[in-house]
Amino acid sequence: MFLAARTSGKSNVWQVLFTFMLVDGKKIAGRILEEVAEKVAKLSKPLKMAAILIGDDSRSKKFLELKKKATESVGIVFDVHEFSADTKTRDLVFEVEKIAQNPDYGGVLIELPIPEKIDSVAVLNAVPLKKDVDILSFEAQEKFYSGDFSILPPAVEAVESIFKYYKVEVKNKK
Repeated sequence: MFLAARTSGKSNVWQVLFTFMLVDGKKIAGRILEEVAEKVAKLSKPLKMAAILIGDDSRSKKFLELKKKATESVGIVFDVHEFSADTKTRDLVFEVEKIAQNPDYGGVLIELPIPEKIDSVAVLNAVPLKKDVDILSFEAQEKFYSGDFSILPPAVEAVESIFKYYKVEVKNKK
């Protein structure tokens, strides 16, 4: 967070004053997970989410393990579908579309990075708007950038959650 103020006199020099806030991410995440768990517990049908992992990247696998642990801690089933880095783009698109058409899955995510030889745009665009939890498909991004904020990209949602938690008001601020 920072504040800007014009220095005294006729000068057009601006002085930027920074104020720092220590954010307790674990505490905020814990609160969010509790809220989600309460909502999931009230549902008549369990939620399921599909994750697509392409290739053998150890960091991606670790990140998916963390996502799986978090989702399962709130009562959401998290299935990981793994594909070889040698899979052809058209075959991946077909598989992603097939997974996304499964009515049991309420959301689908493609773990990044996607191997370079694969057309990542085609794979990301295979996730339908209603199931695109990361807002990475062209259709989802177009909706977001046109001002439809009914679903936010995860990073934007995270910042919004931090601002709400710390009661930071950003409306009408530049």
